[in-house]
Formats: sequence, C-alpha cells, structure tokens
Amino acid sequence: MPARSAETRRTLAKRQRQVWHMRVVRKLEVSEIAELVGVSETTVKRDLAAVRLRGRSLLRKTQEAQAAVLDAGLEACAEFDATTRQAWADCLAAPEGSPARARFLNIVLKSIEQRVKMLQSLGLLEKVPEEVLLGDLDLRRLSDSEAESALAFLRACAARAGNQAGGAAGDTAESEAVDRDEPVDSG
Repeated sequence: MPARSAETRRTLAKRQRQVWHMRVVRKLEVSEIAELVGVSETTVKRDLAAVRLRGRSLLRKTQEAQAAVLDAGLEACAEFDATTRQAWADCLAAPEGSPARARFLNIVLKSIEQRVKMLQSLGLLEKVPEEVLLGDLDLRRLSDSEAESALAFLRACAARAGNQAGGAAGDTAESEAVDRDEPVDSG
C-alpha cells in the first residue's frame, strides 16, 4: 500500500474527527453520517473504528506515562529517604553543638525540601503557599544553640501574647484552637 501524502493524512484525520463528532455528539446514525459526509457507510464505520483504536492507544500511552512518572517519583523518594536517614544518623552521632551536627541537620532539611519540590514538579504533591520568613533569619543555617535561642525567643513572644490575652488560660485556649484549626478569640 503506497504511503499517504501529508495532505491526504490531514484530510483523512479531519474527516474522521467530523464523523466521530456526528456519531458521538450529534447522535446520528451511520447512514445519516455517510449521506452528510458523502462517503459510504463502510467508510464511516472504518473511520469510527480508526478513531476508537487511536483513542485506546492514546489512553494506554497516557496510563504508561502516568505509571512512569509515579515510578520515577517513588524511586527519587527512596533516594531522598536514604539520604535523610543517613544524615539524621550522622547528626545524632555528632557531638552536641558541633558544626558537623549543624551540617547534617542542614542536609536533612535540604533533602526534605528537594523531595517536596520533586513531588510538586511531578504533580504528585500539591503546592503550598510561599515559605514564611522571619526577617532575614534562615533557620536552615543555624547551629543547634542558635536554633534553640531563636525558638526560646519565639516561645517568649508567644508567652507574652498569651499573658496579654488572659494568662495561662489564654495559652491553653490558643493551643487548643490551633490544634483544631479554629480562630482564637482574643477579646
């Protein structure tokens, strides 16, 4: 069978789309489609069969592509998990307050960030709002003692806000509301 020219293929594809539309959307009978398009009923049936076959093929390719994306995501996650576990083990083995411990914690954080970015780029994890920054403070670059100082400062700020809102009872009400994702009534 001789190869079809590009023009013939475009004409055929256009007719097949037209036949499919008439059959599926307009719900016309094969004989009506044949009369409107000016081809035989056999040609209409052949066009419908070709469109169905192409649709099945595209669906199979789409499913294969989705499976490949999922497999790639799972493989990358396994690699990130291994990196995170090793860095965490190294962090726990490092002396308290040492620069090595801070480096390993940074590796853990970076690994988790990269995993999230990768899953988001593959469409397997929904994107979340932008990261909230505390001034120029980058928590990933802090040593253990610096991180503890920053957390102590934040706790002190939260405690002052709790005292202004009603003391210890205010702290309890605020923490319970945060746990249940309810607004805190401060007045």
